[in-house]
Amino acid sequence: MGHQPLLRQLADGFDHRIGGRIQRAVPIPLHLHEPGFLQLAELAAEVRLAEARALHQGGDIIAAIADLAHQTQPRRFAEQPEKATELLHHLRGELADGAALRRPCLASHPPSYADTGIMQLDRYGSMDVLYWDQRYREEGYAYGDQPNDFLREQAAELPVGDALCLAEGEGRNAVHLAALGHHVTAQDLSAVGLDKAQALAESRGLSLKTQQGDLADWRPEPGSVDLVVAIWMHLPPPLRAQVLAASVCALRPGGVLLLEAYTPRQLGLGSGGPPLLDLLVEPDQLERELSGLRLEILRERRRLIREGRYHQGESAVVQLRGRAI
Repeated sequence: MGHQPLLRQLADGFDHRIGGRIQRAVPIPLHLHEPGFLQLAELAAEVRLAEARALHQGGDIIAAIADLAHQTQPRRFAEQPEKATELLHHLRGELADGAALRRPCLASHPPSYADTGIMQLDRYGSMDVLYWDQRYREEGYAYGDQPNDFLREQAAELPVGDALCLAEGEGRNAVHLAALGHHVTAQDLSAVGLDKAQALAESRGLSLKTQQGDLADWRPEPGSVDLVVAIWMHLPPPLRAQVLAASVCALRPGGVLLLEAYTPRQLGLGSGGPPLLDLLVEPDQLERELSGLRLEILRERRRLIREGRYHQGESAVVQLRGRAI
């Protein structure tokens, strides 16, 4: 058992190197007393680093590592420390350029999240396009037609520019930004929601662009926007990390990311948000995943929310404002 702190130290070190975007998705059982354990422990940490690169960079070496991780018995590495050492040497040569991981959306052909096989999206009912289409077909606006309180408060201080609202649904936040003079694009999985966003904008004499699609496939142009908004963008952790990293890359220097999300303390309050722990987020997770930003606000709060039919009552949230360096 004495080797467990070593593995944690290795893993934490690699987490720090790439801003916390490593996904813990390749479980490698460790045989603590077998020959070659130290090499195996180090290999586990390296595979996690490779997984992060697989999300953002692609490359044949990653396919090879993923194949090894999923199809080779870990015991074989433990029994053949020279094989682990050889693989580690090769990995270090391939992954030595940590700078490439700092701007992941610059990759020429990054694989889609779904292609990595790290997590099945259909495990999460709330990510189903049919679910959201059905919700947005309901009469009125599911979350109201007024902006989120945190967005309203923060947007009042920002200069007008190009804004992108992720997982925007029926458009209330995008329309508010358009009213302030921003050039706004609203992104969402649901075409039904985006049609309602357009209708809401037109009813107020405003215009906005819409972008229908799955965030798993979202690849923004680097340095293309001044503001990214992610209000109630609840995603599985690997996909959230990918989308937040891409958001940082999409910002121009001095650009701002605004985010509000439910924390795990929301479970049981019954006032809104996804009922799955994996879709909720801790402040320290956001801090790691957004290490490329200067965080000006990162706070956990309990606050009263009144947004349409589905967000009503005392809520446990995290609020964040980060600025591109």
